[in-house]
Amino acid sequence: MLLPSVIIVGGGASGALTAIHLLRLARATGTPVAVTLIDQGGRHALGQAYSTTDPHHLLNTRVERMSALDDEPDHLLAWARTTGVHAYDYLPRAIYGRYLREVLAAAEDLPTRPLHRVTAAAVALDADHAVRLADGRRMAADAVVLALGNGSPAPLPGVAAHPRHIADPWAPGALTGIDDGAPVLVLGTGLTMVDVALTVTRTPWCTRCPGAPSSLARTWYARPCPSR
Repeated sequence: MLLPSVIIVGGGASGALTAIHLLRLARATGTPVAVTLIDQGGRHALGQAYSTTDPHHLLNTRVERMSALDDEPDHLLAWARTTGVHAYDYLPRAIYGRYLREVLAAAEDLPTRPLHRVTAAAVALDADHAVRLADGRRMAADAVVLALGNGSPAPLPGVAAHPRHIADPWAPGALTGIDDGAPVLVLGTGLTMVDVALTVTRTPWCTRCPGAPSSLARTWYARPCPSR
């Protein structure tokens, strides 16, 4: 039997939550549907935010407000208790990513409500609801959801050519080349800035001080601890 189908482009938290709620609704109403979740990095349910492995990278919202299921506000807390996770106020994001993956897996209901995870980059959407992938494949569906996340920031003139410039701090091993005690300048004041500062100022590089005012953004410097 050919099932009604939905393709979700973007496998981060938004895409995963869309798949979770779609599959749960389909189960509750007895509706067959095939869901395909496309993520270019193969980080289904993790995306950029929850693929970090650094335990110091925390959620910026308290655990009791982070349930994946709106009709079960204590779902995350219950999951933490049953899996042996100490559920304090702000969980490490890596643990929350694990939670999302498990909730996504539990939402699948074979054989009439399957979930297909595809690792590929989507490059175009045709008028007939077909998604074209970078590897040449073309995937058709009855409906397509775009859960694309945040785009990359625009490059700053003259900065990209610098040998220590990090365009994507979330790329695997991106910060290892600058975690050497030399001064680090972070442009921006969002959660990514906090994550980068926590990572590059870890022992032995532990002293932090505010930088000079900038017309681009507030700055943050990380310096090695002075000798004692």
